[in-house]
Amino acid sequence: MRYKDLPKVPFVYQPAKGLPGLMAIPVSELIDNSEAVVKWQKNDGDNTLGIDYPLNSASVVFDVGGYLGDWSARIIKRYDPFVFIFEPVKSFYEALVERFSENSKVRIFNFGLSSESGFSLIGKNKDGSSLYRDSITKEIVELRNIETFVWESGVSAIDLISLNCEGEEYLLLLKMLDSGIIRSFHNIQVQFHIDHPNAARLRDEIRWWLENTHDEVYNYPFVWESWKIRK
Repeated sequence: MRYKDLPKVPFVYQPAKGLPGLMAIPVSELIDNSEAVVKWQKNDGDNTLGIDYPLNSASVVFDVGGYLGDWSARIIKRYDPFVFIFEPVKSFYEALVERFSENSKVRIFNFGLSSESGFSLIGKNKDGSSLYRDSITKEIVELRNIETFVWESGVSAIDLISLNCEGEEYLLLLKMLDSGIIRSFHNIQVQFHIDHPNAARLRDEIRWWLENTHDEVYNYPFVWESWKIRK
C-alpha cells in the first residue's frame, strides 16, 4: 500500500531518499534487530525509557495492543493518567476488564485501531497474536479507523500513544500522518515489527514523515522507538 496525493497533510510527501520502490522483501535479508534487543534489555527499557514521559494524573494515554495490560499497569502506577486500552482479541480483552475493573480512569475497548474500520482474521499466539502471522488458532476481530475514533471520542490531545500491535502499526501510523491527526499525539512510542512484508521500507518512510512534526527521543530499531511533538 502506498499513500499518495495527501492534501490534508501540511507538508509535501516524498519517498525516503535512496530507497527502492515499495516491494515485498524477505525480512530475513533486511532486518537484524538482535543488537537493539540486547541494548534495550541491558538498559531495562521496559521499566525505564518505556515509561519515562512527561505525564500526570490529568494526562490521556492510548495503549494500542494492550494484551494483558502490563505496560498500562506500569504507566498507571507511576502517573495515574486516563488510559484507553485497545485489544481486539476477546480473551485478552476480558482479562483486561477484570484486571482494571476497579479503576474508573481506564477504558477498555474490544477492537483494534487501524487505517480503516472492518473485521479481519488474527492468528492467536499470546502476546504475538497478529494479523500478519498464521496460527493454528484464529479469531475474527474488529478494527476501527483511528481518525474516526479520535474525533468521535472527543479527545483533542493524547499525551502518549504506545503502539505494540504486531505489524498493524505501519498502516495505523500512515493513516495518522495522512489525516493530519498525528499532531494530536504529543508522544508516540512504537514497536515496529520485522515480520510485516514491507517492514524496512515502511518504517523508513514513516520516520521520514514523522520528522516533519516530531523529534526522535530514542531509537532501538525494530524494538522500541519514541517521538515527541515539536513545539
